[in-house]
Amino acid sequence: MKSGTASLEAAFAGALPVIVYRTGLVTEGIARLLMQTPYVGLPNVLLARAAFPELLQREVTPHNVARAMTELLDRPAVPAAAAAEIRALFAGQHRPSHEVAAMLRELLR
Repeated sequence: MKSGTASLEAAFAGALPVIVYRTGLVTEGIARLLMQTPYVGLPNVLLARAAFPELLQREVTPHNVARAMTELLDRPAVPAAAAAEIRALFAGQHRPSHEVAAMLRELLR
């Protein structure tokens, strides 16, 4: 799974994301110079720890993805707890999409 919002959505939903990210060498060099966090996956950035595995650049191989997924499946309570933490971060947050849905519901009545 890519490192952006899809990984956050997967974690929020309680799925088991293995975050993979692979770019060109120039982009990698620039990113390494600019990065302020040791993590690239949004769930890990928000939790400030490697709650979900991240495979970057040359680490992205079928073997490594399978190994990371197996580790998640072998200890499901750990990612489940991290997913609960992600949901707690957003609990009570303003949700514009819910407000738009409510407005549309009223208009369509």
